[in-house]
Amino acid sequence: MNFLLILFVGIAAVGGIIGAKVFNAFESWDDFIKDPAGNLLNSSGLTFYGGLIVATASLFYYARKHKIKFRHLCDATAPGLMLAYGIGRLGCHFSGDGDWGKYNTAYITAADGNLELAGKAFDPHGFVHQLPRAQEIYFQAPNWLPRWSVAMNYAHNVNNEGVKMTNCLGDYCHVLPVSVFPTPIYEAIACILLFVVLWRMRKRFTQPLHLFGLYLILNGTERFLIEKIRVNYKYDLGFIHPTQAELISVLMFFIGLCIMLFYKQKENISDAVKPN
Repeated sequence: MNFLLILFVGIAAVGGIIGAKVFNAFESWDDFIKDPAGNLLNSSGLTFYGGLIVATASLFYYARKHKIKFRHLCDATAPGLMLAYGIGRLGCHFSGDGDWGKYNTAYITAADGNLELAGKAFDPHGFVHQLPRAQEIYFQAPNWLPRWSVAMNYAHNVNNEGVKMTNCLGDYCHVLPVSVFPTPIYEAIACILLFVVLWRMRKRFTQPLHLFGLYLILNGTERFLIEKIRVNYKYDLGFIHPTQAELISVLMFFIGLCIMLFYKQKENISDAVKPN
């Protein structure tokens, strides 16, 4: 049993990393074309949904090959997937790996590296090179909200994005000149709370796969909403310009909804045929 568990974790990990890198290549296609090998082999650039899709497909193949009921495996992992995603977003936040939201032009980085109020007259386009207007929001934190909840400049971020800080030595000495919305914090809080919901609901379903269907609905809804204030590559589909995560999250929502509404486990013959 322990060996089987380790094997499942290993398959999920390998499939997840491969999927995360491949789907990230689709999101950053121009960079991928310039250096395909470097883009796939570097340690940065991982897309969660790509990892989830490929890991799920890999586990489905293995479970079916060894006659393991995949629907029960999905239900068993649903709460853990939500919790792991929330904890993972905390890692994104503390490392400053670029998974942040739109610019909050109410705050700018001062010379000492701290954030200060910019004022409505501030023009971010003269301060940040080629800042698209669609990627900025002016929002000053009300008195009842801490400033960090709406504005972070991610000093010492691992991608070295922004401007270099003075009197800083080492590899990570950059800070964003204009604050951004800390969407990793929002997702971490939301997904940890949704984990609690899934954990409390896990014994209330009479049909297998319904807990996983609820996970797909909740995760898809959460990610679709957070994409509205995140900075991400958008696909040009003519009349709409969605991000990759928006497309996948909508698909996840409807798959989960179909599972909840229409999926019902077939009765065993021995259960269906009962003596008079």
